[in-house]
Amino acid sequence: MSVDAVAEAAGRTSGAVYAHFGSKQGLLVALLDEWRHSLVSVIAEAFAHAPSLDERLRAVATSVIVHPSEETSRLLALEREVARLAGRDRPIAAALRARSAEAHSRMARGFAAWMESGLVPRGDPGTVAGAFRALVLGLELQQRLGPVLDVEQVAAMLTLVVGGGAGPPVGRVASRTAPPAIERTRSA
Repeated sequence: MSVDAVAEAAGRTSGAVYAHFGSKQGLLVALLDEWRHSLVSVIAEAFAHAPSLDERLRAVATSVIVHPSEETSRLLALEREVARLAGRDRPIAAALRARSAEAHSRMARGFAAWMESGLVPRGDPGTVAGAFRALVLGLELQQRLGPVLDVEQVAAMLTLVVGGGAGPPVGRVASRTAPPAIERTRSA
């Protein structure tokens, strides 16, 4: 993305863009402020229209990972680009950390409400939120690169993270006993 391209799209000169934002980094920080909760908002919207846990997770699988809208695809591409730039630029990294903390907090509150209502087993909502967001972003990237995932596969993976499947959600230990030893078999 170049400042010239942004200026042209906005009907301004690149000098006007620099005068307003100070730098390309300033423009990206302003963009982050504008899109502060965008990925979480897309996920929350998918949750809002589905009554059951399975339907909510299937909606996320569909609208964010397997068949995202053009707007959602652009948003996720921006997330990756800004994360890449944050590795080299302190102001962008600071803005991204703040945005990420707010998004994480919002998601954790949502999972806490689900746990409180009994929709999913109790666990640590912050851990579940972090794992859920990481899985969504990772699966979306995998979907872009291939192989192609289907909605049911993705929904099943999301279900495991929130504890809607056979086990507890991430961040909750089922028991304090050690896992059973794995026996090795000898090849004949």
